[in-house]
This record gives sequence, C-alpha cells and structure tokens, in this order.
Amino acid sequence: MSSLLCRSCQCLDFEQIVNNTRIPTTGIEIVHIGKRGTSKRKEACNLCRFFHQLGPSYTKNFTQHLRLFTGIDQGFRRDSIHEAYSKVVSPIPRHPFFSVLRKNARLSYDYNVEGEVSSAGVTCYIPRESATLFQLCPVNATSANWNMIAHQLDYCSQQHPICQQSEMACSRLQYIFLIDCVTSTIVKGSLSDQFIALSYVWGSQNAQLESVSADSLHLRNAPSTVRDAIQATLKLGRKYLWVDRYCINQQNESEKRTMIENMDLIYESSDATLVALYGDHDESGLPGVSTLPRDTQPIFDTGTGQLIYSFPAIRSLIESSKWNTRGWTYQEARLSRRCLFFSHYQVYLVCRHSTWSEAVPFDPGTNWVTKVLNSEKLDGSLFGVDIYRGWWRDRLEFSKRNLSRETDKMDAFRGILRRSSFITLWGVPIIPKLSDMNPNVGLALGLLWIKRPSWESTGYVQNRKSFNSYRRVGFPTWSWTSLHADICQDAYGNQSKYGQYLTGAAVSFPENEANIRFWCIVDGHTLSLQNAITTTNSPVLPAYSRELHVEGEFINVRRNSKGAFNLFGKWRYIQQDLFDKEDVLRSAETEEDVETGIEALVLIQWADAQQRNGTKRCVLMGVHWIDENHAERTGLLTEYRDEFPCDLIQNVPRV
Repeated sequence: MSSLLCRSCQCLDFEQIVNNTRIPTTGIEIVHIGKRGTSKRKEACNLCRFFHQLGPSYTKNFTQHLRLFTGIDQGFRRDSIHEAYSKVVSPIPRHPFFSVLRKNARLSYDYNVEGEVSSAGVTCYIPRESATLFQLCPVNATSANWNMIAHQLDYCSQQHPICQQSEMACSRLQYIFLIDCVTSTIVKGSLSDQFIALSYVWGSQNAQLESVSADSLHLRNAPSTVRDAIQATLKLGRKYLWVDRYCINQQNESEKRTMIENMDLIYESSDATLVALYGDHDESGLPGVSTLPRDTQPIFDTGTGQLIYSFPAIRSLIESSKWNTRGWTYQEARLSRRCLFFSHYQVYLVCRHSTWSEAVPFDPGTNWVTKVLNSEKLDGSLFGVDIYRGWWRDRLEFSKRNLSRETDKMDAFRGILRRSSFITLWGVPIIPKLSDMNPNVGLALGLLWIKRPSWESTGYVQNRKSFNSYRRVGFPTWSWTSLHADICQDAYGNQSKYGQYLTGAAVSFPENEANIRFWCIVDGHTLSLQNAITTTNSPVLPAYSRELHVEGEFINVRRNSKGAFNLFGKWRYIQQDLFDKEDVLRSAETEEDVETGIEALVLIQWADAQQRNGTKRCVLMGVHWIDENHAERTGLLTEYRDEFPCDLIQNVPRV
C-alpha cells in the first residue's frame, strides 16, 4: 500500500491526526495535494487521487490541500448584505472531519469558507474498531435506502410544525386527478388525499400531455422518469402520484386552465415532491430506483480504518443541474413542504426545517458535519441566491430561468406572487398588503428593478453556467417579466425609505415631488391603481393590458456618443446593469463626438438624503418613444442611492 502513496501521504497517521486535541476552529492543514493534473508524482499517489476527486469545482485551478476541522469559526458573520452583523454562538458537538480546499495565505478558514466546505462535502475517518458511524453512513450504489427515507418523511410530518403549514386555502381546487400506482389507473381525488408529486425536466420533444380519460396507463410508453416515480411512490409506502402530463385533463380547456393556475396548491398539498435532479430530460430516470445505478461512494482504506466521503451538499448539486434552469420547477419545489432530490450520488430529503441524506441521515446540530451539510432548508436560498430576502430572492432566482412557452411566465410564478407581502401587477410590486400607502408611489418604487450588479456575483466555486440576457416578446417593458436576466432591486438598506418599502413595512413615506400617477388600461378605458386594488380579491392583479397610462414629469437628458449621460449638470457613465443594449438601449447612430437626447420619466423625487444636507433622491427611468403616445422603458438612469443637489434638480426643465 505504501508504495502506491507519495512521500507526504506515507507519513499520514489518521488515527493520531483525528485524536489531536489542539485543533483551532479555523482548522489545520494536513497535507498539500497541489493542483489537479499538474504533478505526476501526486497523480500517481492513490490517496492524492482520492482527495482530488473530493474538492469543489473551482472557477480556477487552485492549489489545494487537505484540511482538518472540528468546527468552523463563525464569529461575527453577516447573513445578508442588508442585515447587520450578529454574533453566532453554537454549542454544537465537535468531531473531526476533513475537507479539500483551495490554499491561500490570505484566506481566513472561518465562516468565509463554510460554503466551499459545504459545496465539496466532507470526509470522515472511521476507525476499524468503531461500531458506530456517528457522522457518516455508507451509501448503496444500486438502491436507495427506502426504509430510512420513509422514516424521515414520517418523522418530518409528525415533528416539524413548519412543514405542516399551508398558506393558501385549498377551496380553489375542488378535485384533482391522481395516478393510482397499484392499479396503474388514473382516479379522481382531492388535495386532502395523501399523494406524491413529481417535478422533472420534460424531454426535448416536448410531447403532448396525456389525457386523463384513459382507463389505464400504458407504462411501456411512459418516460423512464415517470415509471421510476411510480416505483418510488410504492417503495415509500404511498399509493397516489401526481404527474402533470397524466393528471391534467387536456379535453376540457376550462378545467385545464384552472389546474395550471393552481399548480402551487397541488405541490404544496403533496406529502412530498420527487425531484428528478439527475439528467437533462424525462428519459433520464431516477437513480437508485430501478435499473439506473448511482456513483460509488468514495471510500479509502487506510489500514487502520476508512476515510468515507459524504458526497456534496444538496445546494451545489441543485445549482449545477438542468432542472434548476427550468421555470416551472422553481415554484414546484419552492412551495412544496418537503422534497426528495434524486441525484446520481444519493437521495436528499429537504424540508422547510432541515436536510437529510443517505450518507448523513442526522439532524443538524448533532455535530459539525451535520451542521455544515444538513442546515439547508426548502427556501429561496437553496436554489442559488443567498443575498436577498423574501420574494425578492424568489424573483431573482426565477427571472433567469427558461420556459418552453414564454407565455407561462406569470403562471409559473403565480404561487410565489400570491404568497408575497405585496400586491402586484404583471409581477411588479405596488404596495404592501394591508397598507394605506399611495399606490402611485408604490408602483414608482416597484419599477426600480435592474439586472443584478456584477459585484454581487463573485465567488470561487463553479455553479451555474453563464447565460445571455434577452427581451421577451409579449410582455410590458416596464415589467421585469419582459427580461430574461438576474432581476433585483437594490434595497440600499433599511435605513432608507426604499429599503423599508422592500421589507413590506407599513411606514410613512415622504411626498413624492415627481407627482407621478398610473392607470391600468381595461378594454380601452383607464382604471386607477386604487380602484384596481379595491375591486380585486387576489393580491395578484389581473394582467389587464401590457400598457400603463402614465402622467408625470419628463426630463430631456443629453447623451454623447461615448455613452455618458448629462445628469443634473454632470456627465456620468451609467452602470451596464442599469442601462444597456440588452435593455433596448437606442445607441447613437453616429460615431462622431456629438450629443443626442433621450427622455427620462421622473419616478421618485423626495428628501430621503443621508450623506449631506441640501440633497434629494431622484430616480429617472429612460424611455424610448414608439409613437406620439406610446413609449418603452429602456432602463434606469439613476439609482435610489444617488443623491443630487436640490437646486440642480429644481432647475432642470421638465417636459
């Protein structure tokens, strides 16, 4: 065995290493394993190769090392850029575990690398004479551990009150169709029945949905993922399964429309949602169910014991999956009470309380291994966004997803909008629920959406591939639904009125000196926002028309051929995230150094300054006139954080 190890690995005594009682909370380096594919000596070492496969997928080929932890020093950590620092104190038991990480002399191995540790997964040393695997369990590559999964499902349903909550009344759906997995027939049921739902990626052929009028299912013609889902339902001791292509009646347009508009209720009411995380289409199947095997769990025999690997945490697998790029799948999983993610490694059970997996079937807090790997919850941060809170995080994640039919955009997000803290129009927030805020001011603030700034997207671990932003046809340009991109709103902290608005706080706002007003267009007639809100029972206002009638103040803004704008007497370059060609920017037609004009609508103008006296906030939205009476949004020219001298704002002529 030693002849197959490099000199550094031959010196490792894991029995002695894990019994070291002087391990700091930032961990200690155990062995240098170098860069992948750069050292023949290291690549020839069995142990180095074992560790190389366990490191995170970094954006660069960093030099890596094996590090031993008994915990991670969280100290003063910041959970969100919009929240204050808070001291995290945790009495979690400490047991040794290893992680393969990048090596950097300036890197602090504390909470800053917790995400990297989670992404990579951890390795534990189990002495040969140990009878208890208190940290990790072996995973069968052939079949999922159905007894454990079923037990955890029952435990969650009995012990987690948060996982029993249903925010929406089920009266909107009087019945649903279900697959009886015992008889392979489609039966009529209700949301109160105990059933499993399936969330998966459709095939490239995008076949037609099956009709529920069939007396039986022809399973030989069903996609592999559906057949495996039926088997998984039975193995979990359940009888009924809901799958969209079989349980939506295609023969009744009214019924079909009702089911599509209430998909959120179906997934929220399901006992659990099976998520086909593996593969790119509906023939990929569910690993560990029938004939599709999983990857073998990396285990290394040291002679005195075993090094056993946990597999990566669920969040990193979600971020890199095809399933996580699809529009409908976000709402399906996000609104479920618990999900079973079938990956090519193992099955992960994630609920609104915590996570379990076949390798780590323990509650978070049992030790630091479970704290790092099992603290994920079924909320917006699970799907790759950890900066914003509430439905703003949901919108940011959903806005960059793909839909086979772009017209499904609102339906695929309708459940999230219903549960948001705002009344919305075309997905744009107007006012917080139960608020007496002026809806004209609220919608003006809601229009301050931008593409996510690049400085918020930094990171060292690879996740989702980059994508191109583009405009969606058939959506109003003033709504974020018209743009396929990372959509966010810069809250600028709760210290500002805008930040308080984004939290849904019922606070008083300054008078908007811009004096802007909006009307919906209904059958060619105008309807004020206030009347639209008071006459609609749902917090999601009907998509009356793509047009908004606007009365407000416009400013002529000069722009030169180099892309700079003259804003209140000062030339300024606009961030690409606020205003660029992907936001339908009409560039100057000449390359000469001449000035052109662009009109901007004043959305917000009020005294909410923080930096100095004598300044005001003034947010401008650029517009492009299609004809004499119709204009398109082309992006924001200023941010809410911008402050301008009051006299300059007042002296700019208004159109």
